[in-house]
Amino acid sequence: MSLWGDCAWHPAVAAWRELAPDAPDPESIEVLRRGEKSTTYRLAGAGPGGVPIIAQHARMGKASIERAAYEQILPHLPLTAPRCYGFREESAQLAWLFLEDVGDERYSDADPAHRVLAARWMGRMHTTAARVAAARGLPDGGPPRYLDHLRAGRHAIRANLTNPALAAGEVTTLRRLVADLDHLESGWAAIELACAGVPPTLVHGDFRPKNAYVRAGANGLDLFAIDWETAGWGVPAVDLTRIDLSTYWSVVRCCWPDMRLEEVRRLTAVGRLFLQLAAIRWVSPELAYDSGQYLKRPMSWLRVFHDRLADAVAELGRIVGGLTGPHIVADTGKLHSGRLAVRVEPVAGEEGDLHRLLLGQALLDEIGAFGRRLDAADDAHRAGIAQRRQGEPAVGAPRIRHDLADLALGLGVEVADDCVEAVEGAARRPGRADDAAAEQPDRLDRAHLRFHQPRFL
Repeated sequence: MSLWGDCAWHPAVAAWRELAPDAPDPESIEVLRRGEKSTTYRLAGAGPGGVPIIAQHARMGKASIERAAYEQILPHLPLTAPRCYGFREESAQLAWLFLEDVGDERYSDADPAHRVLAARWMGRMHTTAARVAAARGLPDGGPPRYLDHLRAGRHAIRANLTNPALAAGEVTTLRRLVADLDHLESGWAAIELACAGVPPTLVHGDFRPKNAYVRAGANGLDLFAIDWETAGWGVPAVDLTRIDLSTYWSVVRCCWPDMRLEEVRRLTAVGRLFLQLAAIRWVSPELAYDSGQYLKRPMSWLRVFHDRLADAVAELGRIVGGLTGPHIVADTGKLHSGRLAVRVEPVAGEEGDLHRLLLGQALLDEIGAFGRRLDAADDAHRAGIAQRRQGEPAVGAPRIRHDLADLALGLGVEVADDCVEAVEGAARRPGRADDAAAEQPDRLDRAHLRFHQPRFL
């Protein structure tokens, strides 16, 4: 919708005039976006030199974070960004923000050239934001934010399960979603571990086509990200879901040399999971509607988000190498190898949803650490054999049961007795006088570590 003619009466013009008294009258006012938290206008011809400007009327919480991004953070980064012309507080609850108009060509994540452009832009932002103190003052943008989204969304769903306007089938669908959110929360430690090792940085938080524009510049296309309401400081998982990952990695590895492409892909899968949790939170309050007609929209979206959440979890599972089930089996191979290959038994009768939530990197890391402890014990025992030959006291026997108990505690699981017996039996050094036999490396070629009742299911 556009307004033409004398627009001096419009609140956006009145607010702009307080910041720029000599600004020209706008030729027209176009409503670009009208939402619950803000309304955005284009004031044609009202900016410096007669250029159009963007006027955003928003709630103070949203306006304050965006102001910090546009005024205190983005100008100090090697990025293209909309210029901020000013901020005006209207009341304790509302404010006006005036920005450069970056045009009408939206970013397209279906365009390979756009994805590469965004990857370079995002990589520069993530690797340089640490130099800007104001960025570190933003709200948390990492796993804690999305755990809060999970809990808030689940609370809203549970609070409305007794809504009489919901059909029986819809209640069943919602209960299934709540159960899967419970499973996901119980395995949140694995999600946090999947984010480990990535430096915290400035996060846009909602990078998608409606919030990004491209414009021809001196050296080709330039990217402009807008709507920084969800900006935060944390692991940048959610910013990676719509860009070219290989290009992003090529940019960030110069500053983050330990970052591997596989870690970028893993972080992207976590980002997809996070975005679905945020979406569930945003739509679940609409379950309070007292009309079946009005409930169609939130129910439709929640089904979509639930499916996407399950897909994101499955993708994360494929990337980090396995899926959880009632029995997680680690084929240890040779005890002294220092490496443990992990395979996973299928979950009988547990199809779909989030029951395949993976212990993933947590399991692999913990089992790997256990393998290294066994190796260290093995080395110590070999040193004991050598000391016995020289008449010195032998090093104590490996504390295999204690190490397994440590592993179980770290994973939050119970270790089966047959696992303890198999590992102890294979790792125990024979007490025979035959040193030649005693020095043969023990093997666990067919022994398994079985973990029952995983906490992360």
